Amino acid sequence: MNNKMLDDFKNLPPEQQIEMLELMSSECNMKKAVVRREDQISNKKLYTETPSIPSENEYHDNRATESLNQLSRLLEDKFLCHIGCSTGVMTESFSKVCSKILAIDIEEEPIKQTSERKYNCKIDIEKTDAIKYLQENPEINPEVFYIWMNHNAMESWVEKILELRGDTDPTIILGIGMQRFLSPVDNDGNPLQFLQAQELRDKYKGQIKLMTFPTNGNPEKRMGLFGLLILNAPEDVK
Repeated sequence: MNNKMLDDFKNLPPEQQIEMLELMSSECNMKKAVVRREDQISNKKLYTETPSIPSENEYHDNRATESLNQLSRLLEDKFLCHIGCSTGVMTESFSKVCSKILAIDIEEEPIKQTSERKYNCKIDIEKTDAIKYLQENPEINPEVFYIWMNHNAMESWVEKILELRGDTDPTIILGIGMQRFLSPVDNDGNPLQFLQAQELRDKYKGQIKLMTFPTNGNPEKRMGLFGLLILNAPEDVK
């Protein structure tokens, strides 16, 4: 954990600090267990004690639920543009409070899955390049943008949105991968998306929300770790 990460950690409530310390410990054990399992499989040996790794569907579903809990006031009755919507798990969750959603992804299969979901608000789903779409449709002015991108593209996407829609003063939210067994990390084990998010927070005077969520069907055992970078949020809902 680098110094900036430590500062964010210190600002969390004590109970959430405990949860995250437990999570980091469990992730280390999980990673060792996965390596051990791969070694044993390669040696064609079977064993009974395998790590309890959350399924991908369970992880994404619970992450979406907790993200909505964190963002409900920001998204309530708002027009949201979800860039990089993937299979629509997060989009479906956000539709419970948004007035309208524009969901965009450039990949065909994820967009197909997004189209098959049921939503609680008006939604337009587009398989296209998001920047090109916004350039060609200047009359479309979302109040909030939610983006999920690799760490090396986060800043460029913020800059592009501000260039195209900065005059409408939108709120920009970026998802931050924090799970070390799912997200890319540096040589010290720090999640790269989180490091980039810290730089963007300082540059644009935003805020980072860290959260944990259950991933194994037991609300009492919170294992998931995720972050949200929020830029240009209205003062009354920060």
